[in-house]
Amino acid sequence: MKITADLLMMHDACYEQVAEVRLLWPDGVEPTIDVLAEAAVEGLDPWWLWHLLPAEGPGSRRAYALWCAKQVAHLSGDQRVAQCLAVVRRRVEDPSGVSDEELHAYADAAAYAAYADDATYADAADAAAACAACAAYAYADAYAADAAYADMRGAQLACLSQLLCEVEP
Repeated sequence: MKITADLLMMHDACYEQVAEVRLLWPDGVEPTIDVLAEAAVEGLDPWWLWHLLPAEGPGSRRAYALWCAKQVAHLSGDQRVAQCLAVVRRRVEDPSGVSDEELHAYADAAAYAAYADDATYADAADAAAACAACAAYAYADAYAADAAYADMRGAQLACLSQLLCEVEP
């Protein structure tokens, strides 16, 4: 799959992102880790590209969100985080095997774990719990993961790049 300005327009990307992609890569570009890193340096938001992934199943937005959450899950000792991620993993493996209601119940529990002690992301465990909830709702909350584990940005870009390269145009 090539990232092109037209592809971004089809997916309702913001005007600034489309214009910058058109300037940087007039003929499009493969979504390699180097390209995503260059996009970030140029002020583009490479995290927006995860919208190009399918919503469910292996290689999906939910799978990427799960990957991000798993990178910081060890920072939380709260069992609700592990339970939420187990349910999300089941949903990624078999989208029809976990109902939205079950998924949201576990997401709510993980989110509550993040806010149980206070109403801020004051520590890594809070951010880990928030990431678990984000994975359940299929948000790629890379920024919450970064708050919990500062050197993850390169790994996140690599994972996103790999998934984007696997997407059929």
